[in-house]
Amino acid sequence: MLSNYIGLKKDKQYLKVMVANIISDFGNSIDNIAFSWLVYEITGDPVWIAIIFGSAVLPMIFLQPVFAVWVERFSKKKVILFADAAGLCLMVTMGILYMMDVLTPMMLLLFTIINACIESIRIPAGLAFIPKILSKENYVAGTALSRSACQLSSLIGLAATGFILGFWGIHMALFVDAITFGFSFLIIAMVKYKEDLTSKLDAPKLDIKQFKVEYKEGFTYLRSKKGVFTVCICGVLCNFVTVPLSTYQAIYIGDYLGLSVNAYSLLSICFILGMSIGSLLAPLIIKKRRTMELFSLNLFAVGINYFIWYMVQDITPPWVVVGILVVTTLLFGLITSIAGVAISVAFMTHVEEDYLARVGAIFNSTATSAMPIASVLLAILSLVMGIDLIFAIFGVGAVVVGLIYFK
Repeated sequence: MLSNYIGLKKDKQYLKVMVANIISDFGNSIDNIAFSWLVYEITGDPVWIAIIFGSAVLPMIFLQPVFAVWVERFSKKKVILFADAAGLCLMVTMGILYMMDVLTPMMLLLFTIINACIESIRIPAGLAFIPKILSKENYVAGTALSRSACQLSSLIGLAATGFILGFWGIHMALFVDAITFGFSFLIIAMVKYKEDLTSKLDAPKLDIKQFKVEYKEGFTYLRSKKGVFTVCICGVLCNFVTVPLSTYQAIYIGDYLGLSVNAYSLLSICFILGMSIGSLLAPLIIKKRRTMELFSLNLFAVGINYFIWYMVQDITPPWVVVGILVVTTLLFGLITSIAGVAISVAFMTHVEEDYLARVGAIFNSTATSAMPIASVLLAILSLVMGIDLIFAIFGVGAVVVGLIYFK
């Protein structure tokens, strides 16, 4: 298995970026929990909580394709450096305001929107940056190793969060996240590569009219590339069918299975471990299987996972239930990760570099939009049926769609 990664030694600049991403994911995992607790502490109001977390998703959906047009005209490295510097300043500002006890719900809303805008700039830039520093023959190995390492980094960050919050408080968690932005900035600044911006400099001035042209070009290109369009549909479907589990898992574990929060934490760790292992195994599997086969396998895994969650509510004793779910969650994370690597590699392989930021932004925003749409559907379904039945319905749906796409 290690032989699949030996070739990455020549892509030293990519390895630098991978290290920066590992550090960033460590900080993000800390920030996710710390910010959630911060919002709860400052607002204490379910309405405000819903508004703030909703505002974190909407800019990612609507602004990524907009910012991507601008991103493609500039050095991807400089855009990433700008985003990291902005993220550092944002985290430090929030931490200081929290220490001064002057943070308000409206401030949190503003910071959330700003952070989402920063991410909406960095994500397309980061996606378009990869082909410039990673040789095409190493797309699979590079993507797999980066995903696996970042997932382990996130797991370590989750474990560290409780310690940081317990001993030093929310403000220190925000400062730690700021430090990771700083390290990422320094490492990205050391990346050496050549980016030909001649064609962009010779392009027409990006006024409103030209912006509309280039904005539409991304969608036109996506529609014209059947393979790329199919990959985007895969991403949307994968996100859509997994929303019930991510939304209701904690409630289901407590109310339906009668398990404690420790079981929830254990299963979360198992899923991340499964994802990490799956990423490492991905190069071996992708060589032997087509992307659509792996996508269908992922949907089958989703369906089976839902069926198992539905059936274990009638099983006793509790330790048997936990054992079954641990094995299921590990396997589910493993298969999901392999499919994710395959889809990412297929996307980078089939999209031309000049369109990668724009099409990647459309892909990410479309896949993200599946989550609020599914959430609305869940809210409606939960009025007339239990969570167990919702799991069963989505499980059947995942298997049916997997059969349709299996070729």
